[in-house]
Amino acid sequence: MELLKLLVLLRAGIFFEETYQANELSEIILNSTGKLVAGSTLLQVYEYTPTKLPPSLYTKDVLAMFCGYKDFDDFTKEITF
Repeated sequence: MELLKLLVLLRAGIFFEETYQANELSEIILNSTGKLVAGSTLLQVYEYTPTKLPPSLYTKDVLAMFCGYKDFDDFTKEITF
């Protein structure tokens, strides 16, 4: 998941150093994929907001799609060494 998070930021062209950038990243992802991952969800994914739950499969799928993969499963198959 850490690699996917990094790839998302590289693809988006932002560093995500401030919490306000969560909504910006959400909009970039929405414009690219047509799918919404809320800024509040991204704050959890990038550990700005504490959560006990891992990201949902939907969130992981959308982030993978944003990076050019079919879904999260496709991403994990591609990066398996």
